[in-house]
Amino acid sequence: MVGPADGAARLLLWRAEVRGGRWVGLHRHPGDEAVRVLSGEVHFLVGGEQRVGRAGDLVVIPPGVEHAWLVLRDGVLELLGEQRMGELVVALAPDGTRREVEVFGRGALWRKAPPAGAEDTPAEAIQALYDTTRHLLRDR
Repeated sequence: MVGPADGAARLLLWRAEVRGGRWVGLHRHPGDEAVRVLSGEVHFLVGGEQRVGRAGDLVVIPPGVEHAWLVLRDGVLELLGEQRMGELVVALAPDGTRREVEVFGRGALWRKAPPAGAEDTPAEAIQALYDTTRHLLRDR
């Protein structure tokens, strides 16, 4: 909705229709982020706290705080954040060890562009990383 093409230098405003069952795994950003639930129902995990957001609810995610979300009921989300702040995805191994992987993408305004000579992180690779923390999100 709002980004560099609109003259915004640092902020982005993004709106998306989301389907029930869609999730984003545990990750963090070095910048501020806020998510408003315009409709539907979304389970958020923010800094270890679990909560359900419904129409009109706003979830504020401070810089560096790990978060994830699961759409419980189809709806619309609005995200306010910082352009190109970067995204570090948490990957959990079956033995419980964890690592963070920086993902890149020119198509997602909150991700950094890849370093010179590198490509965007494929969507399938990002989803595979997210999948390692899906079990942390309760369906209800």
